[in-house]
Amino acid sequence: MRSARVAVCLLAAAWLSGCASVQRTAWQLNVPGVSAPFRVELVTNRAGFLDATLSSEHVVRRIFADGNDPVCRGMLVPGEEISWGSTEPFGPLKRGDERCSISGIGDLERWRDSRGRRRTARSPVLRSTVRYRIAYRGEGFVLARGGFSMGALFGWSPGTDQAFAMLLVTPPCDLADRDGFATVEYRASGRTALGIVTPQGLCRIEGLISAPREPAEPVR
Repeated sequence: MRSARVAVCLLAAAWLSGCASVQRTAWQLNVPGVSAPFRVELVTNRAGFLDATLSSEHVVRRIFADGNDPVCRGMLVPGEEISWGSTEPFGPLKRGDERCSISGIGDLERWRDSRGRRRTARSPVLRSTVRYRIAYRGEGFVLARGGFSMGALFGWSPGTDQAFAMLLVTPPCDLADRDGFATVEYRASGRTALGIVTPQGLCRIEGLISAPREPAEPVR
């Protein structure tokens, strides 16, 4: 009840004051209907997905959007000032009357820590077995498509076999660049929030992206 009252008070304050700091606090608490101002810092097109870093004072988030959407392409430009809403899961991004839906989230450690670190009575580490296939190989990264259900721990639930996990190709991730079954590990603290277990260590998952379609280019 207390958290609900706090959310209502923050929502009212955000609407009445128009203060960016109040809006930002309400946005971080996932108060429905609240938007906060953000600046686009970095954008890279990866296999048809826009990999973007957004910031608002001390709050920094990495997201992915559809690179085939002209609204998203026009909005996600370094230096652009946008508004980040909360009427959809993780979005939408807004600029005037334009809307850009978020397709994925990156730098999962920030999302984990912003939601509060999940711990169990036994261990701060959770594991699951995932079957995936490499759907795209690009310069310095690969996209593995599979049922990465542990995305739900970050609030991301794209559905069975409907997610791309972005991996780098440097060790130990070079050992995860293959089709098949693997153990995925979630850590409630530390530098890697979600990763694929390999014989040489944990391959950090850079981001999770909804996969309603195949990437822009085939596997090489």
